[in-house]
Amino acid sequence: MSIQQLELKYMEKVNICLREFQKKAMETFFSEVFSKVKPKPLLVRLPTGYGKTVIGEAPLVYQAINDDWSISRGLTYVLPTRALTHDVADRLFGDLCRFGITDIKELHGESDATDFYADISVATFDTFLYAFARRTHDYHLERPAGVIATSYVVFDEAHMLQDEYLYSHNIMSKVLSSLNEAGVPTIIMTATMPKIIENVIFEKTGEPLRVPDDLNEFKENISSYRGLIEKVEFKQGVKLLDYLKSPDFRSELREKKRILIIANTVQRAIEAFKIVEAMMEKSWKVILLHSRLRLDERKKRENLVRKLLRAKIKCDKCRKEDLTLPVYVDADDKVVCNECKSVNASEVSKIVLIATQVIEAGLNVSCELLVSEVAPADSLVQRAGRCARSVEEKGGYCIIVEPVSSEPYPPNLIKNTSEMLNKLSDNEKLYALTSLMKSYEFINESYKEFDPKEMIWEDLRVTLRYLEGIYPFIIDRTAISSVRARPNATVYLFAPISDERIKVYKMRLEGIDEKKRYKKEECFETTLEKLVEYVKKLKDNKEALFLEEETVKRGIFTMEKVYLTKKEQPDRSLLFDDDKIIKLSYVRTSLLDTGSEKSVRYYKVELLPIKGEESREGTRIRKIIEEGTYIINPRFYDVKYGFLR
Repeated sequence: MSIQQLELKYMEKVNICLREFQKKAMETFFSEVFSKVKPKPLLVRLPTGYGKTVIGEAPLVYQAINDDWSISRGLTYVLPTRALTHDVADRLFGDLCRFGITDIKELHGESDATDFYADISVATFDTFLYAFARRTHDYHLERPAGVIATSYVVFDEAHMLQDEYLYSHNIMSKVLSSLNEAGVPTIIMTATMPKIIENVIFEKTGEPLRVPDDLNEFKENISSYRGLIEKVEFKQGVKLLDYLKSPDFRSELREKKRILIIANTVQRAIEAFKIVEAMMEKSWKVILLHSRLRLDERKKRENLVRKLLRAKIKCDKCRKEDLTLPVYVDADDKVVCNECKSVNASEVSKIVLIATQVIEAGLNVSCELLVSEVAPADSLVQRAGRCARSVEEKGGYCIIVEPVSSEPYPPNLIKNTSEMLNKLSDNEKLYALTSLMKSYEFINESYKEFDPKEMIWEDLRVTLRYLEGIYPFIIDRTAISSVRARPNATVYLFAPISDERIKVYKMRLEGIDEKKRYKKEECFETTLEKLVEYVKKLKDNKEALFLEEETVKRGIFTMEKVYLTKKEQPDRSLLFDDDKIIKLSYVRTSLLDTGSEKSVRYYKVELLPIKGEESREGTRIRKIIEEGTYIINPRFYDVKYGFLR
């Protein structure tokens, strides 16, 4: 089947007319995989909003149409953050179900899925790496890696894992090399990858194939694939919170209906939300979105944002697709038109989203007004990609303000980006954020003096050494447990709401040696406060309390360990009775005898003192926060704002 025939099928099934460089990318990929045992990686560099997802899915569509699975048995699609997995999975399903492909899994630290066995696996880079390295809770260590090895792999802006060491990018380089050696076809798609990161990622595989070969080849008019941003303004010396209190912002707030405000830190996002919330009128919807919200609440807000923050809104009942604000939201968060609204539906005439970096690459939303703090140039281009995203939009307006500090980014990247914005004319700023060639120059110039810090610990070397020597069916559990996707370990936090009723299982350990089993004695519901008291009253170490995985996953979010410890002591948000922490330890189902609920996963509740008993040498043994799952004290979690430090 030719690319022209594939284009006709896309037009027939999905009503998509393939663009010039989508077709070039497909031609390059097919030519390479059909002619080489070890196809070179393909680097696709195209602007935000161009439709790179279609390039990623096309080989699977090609195989489904021809019933020829010689390229791969499926697709593994890798993204930088959890927030993007649902959005991309939803878009892939919307296209691929028309071709009979419906088996799609989302895989990330907060998902229920544990292996990659599906036609399409949409995963975060962390989850992908741990599956590739066989670092998994399940018995079938080889299965996820085997599924990846028989797929083709797409990395979509997966390089956007910012750190001062280029740690994750060195890991990605080794993974790409391993995939290449195994003959696994790979596509790396980006709008904003800096040259310095590109050099690191392709260091081991050598020069990739490129589409376009030369960025000067790309001459498509911006208005053919996205809306128009008409003005970019840099307010030098003005801080975000000050601007939100200004008459200028109030004027824009009255005029615009879809507004996106992006802060660089969770704390500033919360403060910005409070300012805007104080101005809101009855029919406005003001939403706060960041990474430190319970999973159930975050999903709810994300789903509503995807429906409302767009130029054309779809009615969830009659499926009309050309609605604009005002629309109505039912009690179950269904967005409906005037004809379909219920008596209790609330009108939404304006949406204001206050968010952090979770909104950047890949999230398919579009605002009329973007207010953003200065971020590294590549992140700033991605943020601008959420403004006037749809082809029919005009009059997009981007306002960039200075951050209070560089946190969480390397200081020189913020400094360089600010200085460049200050030097550029209004038109030059506009092109720096929207033109493929100009944005590439803008990004590389801002990274010119970026000097990655030298690693001062062993994690990177240990991980690379393990990936270098990984062999099928040979299990080195010590090495596997040392694999790290990021320079700082990730900790999972379960955030129960103060009055939330939690289902608890009391079990007793019976049997000896390999016949040991936890046997369920009773099940009850209680609050966290009372749960702590129950744990204290357990008679011996054979009694234990457990929470279902579903309960934990519903209220979970992640943070890096560095933000939860100070001088090797747990942050106060993790303390109970001032000197104890609560760890939730995953227990294999083989150790549980729970009758009809045998397939359910459980977490054992452990109340641990910060300091252990006196050792033989007379010093106290400290309990240090490690990778794992912990409960945060409900005093530090607010339903509206999320985690409060």
